[in-house]
Amino acid sequence: MQWPYPNSFLTLQMVASILVVYAMKAWGLATVQPLQLRAAKALCPVVFFYNTNVAFALAAVKSLSIPVYHVLKRLTPVMVLIAKFILGGAPPSKEVTLSVLTVVSGWLSFLFCELCCALSFGFM
Repeated sequence: MQWPYPNSFLTLQMVASILVVYAMKAWGLATVQPLQLRAAKALCPVVFFYNTNVAFALAAVKSLSIPVYHVLKRLTPVMVLIAKFILGGAPPSKEVTLSVLTVVSGWLSFLFCELCCALSFGFM
């Protein structure tokens, strides 16, 4: 069965986030400031790009195989670091580089185990 309204998940995620924040406020675990127009304007690009990212991800999953999608998704931080460096940005700090390398090395070890498993069971 295919869900005909994929954007409804974004709405449900937003509603759940708001409920969690206000529940934390009620329990005294967080403070919530009233929404101001200036803050809402500052958040508009973030919301736009997040929704665009989700839409592209849904479209990619439709047209790519799941393993290829995972490869592209996991290598995105590396591609961003390389693009920033090529476009003339400063090289990333050691901390950022090590963090990205840690994520990628974890993904590569998973990929290696998955390939070995697929080869041993005859899936490839």
